[in-house]
Amino acid sequence: MSLRNWTMKWLTAAIACVLLILGSGWIWLQHSTHSDTRSADRDRVVHHARLQINGLMLYLEQNSERLTDDESIREELAQLSRERQITMTYTALDGTVIFSTDSPAKQLSARTTYDMSYGLYPAGQDNRSYTIAFPVISQSSRSQIGNASFTLSEHQLFTEAPSRIPSYCFAAMTAAMLVLLALLVGMRFKLARHVISPVSLLGHQAEAILEGRYDVQCSYSRMDELGELCAKFDQMRAEIQHLDSTRHSRDKTQKELISNLSHDIKTPLATVNAYLEAIQEGVCPDEATLLEYISIMQTHTNRIARLIDDLLLHALQDLGEISFQPREQYSKPLLEAIIRPLEHDVRTNGVLFEAPAALPNVLIRVDAVRLEQVIANLVSNAIKHTKHGDVIRMDARLADGQLHLEIADNGAGIRPQDMPFIFERSFRGAAQMPNEFIQTSGTGLGLSICKTIMEAHNGSIAFNSKAGSGTAFHLYLPLC
Repeated sequence: MSLRNWTMKWLTAAIACVLLILGSGWIWLQHSTHSDTRSADRDRVVHHARLQINGLMLYLEQNSERLTDDESIREELAQLSRERQITMTYTALDGTVIFSTDSPAKQLSARTTYDMSYGLYPAGQDNRSYTIAFPVISQSSRSQIGNASFTLSEHQLFTEAPSRIPSYCFAAMTAAMLVLLALLVGMRFKLARHVISPVSLLGHQAEAILEGRYDVQCSYSRMDELGELCAKFDQMRAEIQHLDSTRHSRDKTQKELISNLSHDIKTPLATVNAYLEAIQEGVCPDEATLLEYISIMQTHTNRIARLIDDLLLHALQDLGEISFQPREQYSKPLLEAIIRPLEHDVRTNGVLFEAPAALPNVLIRVDAVRLEQVIANLVSNAIKHTKHGDVIRMDARLADGQLHLEIADNGAGIRPQDMPFIFERSFRGAAQMPNEFIQTSGTGLGLSICKTIMEAHNGSIAFNSKAGSGTAFHLYLPLC
């Protein structure tokens, strides 16, 4: 049962108990009020008693003078009392008992006195009967000649007997209070086990997360609302753990990137500095040697510039702010301007270069600078993974309504275990050379930046490679 359903059933039962207690109390109060009302209406009840004994009083007043001597009158009076179930005693003014239904056949005593009560409740008896007196008036003299006291039962005076409802109400109130107490005790244990305990577990887990301990899991396994909350909280913990792991991995990558950049920049700088010192010391005997030195220094300077550009693009890539200024232009003059200096760089490194046999002249929408960065980066990677005498080939053709550019080499290729990661930032695989693995130089940012630039042009980049047989990268650009 879910916590919500259990709580609703508990509240329903508790409300029912409270209503039962209130209802019983109201009935009890009404009964008490009714009793007070009966007390306040005692005059009306006395009149009702007078109606009950009216026939006896009339017969007594009519025959009071002959009552002492005429036995038949006494018998008739006794018979009327029995029919009405009323006990009657008639006394003279001096207290002498003249007639009593307890002994109707003779005069009981010459001088017996009774305390006469003319009110209802002062005459109450222990057996739920009431004795009340009325004056007897002589019809001839119109004066009081005695008193008649009558004993009537409770049901003869009241229209209904006193109710037993208060006892039932008390029992119902007691039972309802016991049930309500049981519900409160059950609710206490239920809350302690299924609310307070899991909330406490969540608190401990939150403290562990604040302290950087993400392996603390919530062990609450009930399938209710708190169970769903604990599951979502645990899912959040796993997500935070993943993000923290990713952050640590990224920090480590950033540190490695800085270390690699420092090394990669330091080497060409040291080379340039060495050639500058040689020139200053007059080592160059002729102009041709000087120009050769300058060319080598320019190559290393260009390498440093590319490293700095890659680092800048990496920072902009993190911020999502790599600028693109595409415009519509024809592909042939654009590619000729890009390929010409790259061909020189390839051949300068002792690698053969095969230019495209024919360049398609189609209208494309590209940022020329960014496209040149992509192609130059791929050619630079190809140079790194080839040796003297290898070949780097470029091709351009139309395929499936797109401009397809291919940069291929017959170098070392890419290891199979590196292929899934080559477009990830800061990934530096290993170039597979015969009989050994050599860590590649560079920042590991180039291919990631190439992918970002191609996607910004609504294009794509792909590759195919085989260890020991070279690698081919494929660029696809949409036509206008």
